[in-house]
Amino acid sequence: MSALCAAIVLASCASARPMAAPVMAPMQVAPLEEDLFKGDQASRLTEEELHRVLEAPPVLPSRSRIGVIWVRDGYAIESRLPEAPALGALSRALEGSGDVETVTEVSTDFPASAGIGGLRELAARYRSPYLLLYRHRFVHDSYANPWAAAWVTLVGGLIAPSHTLRVAGILEATLFEVRTGTLLFTAYERMGGERQANIWQNERKVDELEADLARDASTRLADQVLMKIQRLRPSANDHLATNRR
Repeated sequence: MSALCAAIVLASCASARPMAAPVMAPMQVAPLEEDLFKGDQASRLTEEELHRVLEAPPVLPSRSRIGVIWVRDGYAIESRLPEAPALGALSRALEGSGDVETVTEVSTDFPASAGIGGLRELAARYRSPYLLLYRHRFVHDSYANPWAAAWVTLVGGLIAPSHTLRVAGILEATLFEVRTGTLLFTAYERMGGERQANIWQNERKVDELEADLARDASTRLADQVLMKIQRLRPSANDHLATNRR
């Protein structure tokens, strides 16, 4: 009898279907539409203006006019002699790309206001709707290397390359849309190098190392700028096509 009961229990367990796992509906999460960080520093843009800027597609029409200008910290106009090799490299690359109608290196000798207002004034003088803002920054260091042992003999210490000069820096190019005051992109080209030197005229040697690094990096920066401009073209074409409908 007990064997019969056990067989019945086993048969009913085998015929029972496993319970299906409950399926939960996906959670409906609303996207964030406003700044919830109320303690942030007050902006000069209203919330509505901020949304208008962020929702507008980046536009770079074909055959644009671009001015290339050297700026310093804070994007103030650089008034020094425009001897930076990247200025010429950027201008030549843009002219040779076929994507730009006119490229001009902007002279900063014309009177202009300080800050962004001055940049817009110079752009208006050159009738350039876009400015490519260029600047570079360097840091440097030096330390004694194994050649410093030459100081055991005084004469050896005076002529041996007992110092290692190290330089690191960044070349930067930012495309500024003058009409809207917005920035379409920024490209960085990082660089670094070192050189062994004796104790004489190391400031001049650091300047030479910076110039060599900047010259070598200028072409790479120009390549980055061209690539970013070409990537902006589909966005511009889509925007113009939408406006024609």
